[in-house]
Amino acid sequence: MGRGSKEIDDPLVWKIILRTVSLIFGKFAQTVFVKSLVMFLWN
Repeated sequence: MGRGSKEIDDPLVWKIILRTVSLIFGKFAQTVFVKSLVMFLWN
């Protein structure tokens, strides 16, 4: 149990997690922005 929590406390693991999450969120936000822009220009 203590071993698992030590892994999560590792800054490197957090950096990888944060980078992955921000990458996914960035792509999602970009897609939403492009879609709304296209809808706005189409109407």
